[in-house]
Amino acid sequence: IGLIENMSGYACPHCGEVSDPFGKGGAETAAATLGIPFLGRIPLEMAIRAASDAGTPPAAGNGPEAQVFFDLAGQVDDWLRAL
Repeated sequence: IGLIENMSGYACPHCGEVSDPFGKGGAETAAATLGIPFLGRIPLEMAIRAASDAGTPPAAGNGPEAQVFFDLAGQVDDWLRAL
């Protein structure tokens, strides 16, 4: 289906500055090299970790982290419908 860049970008909870402790663009570059779609990035986000630790799907929330998963799911849905 394609590649997703996980743990991409971390927003400081104090100042909001975004940093990329694991680099950025590796999955996008790999997807281009492989000739497959790049589907998006999942940020390194405390809300995702907290939801996962609690056994709650991160997509079940209302925050921007949930939107990331909805967008990715939409792309997978489009791919499946095109089969």
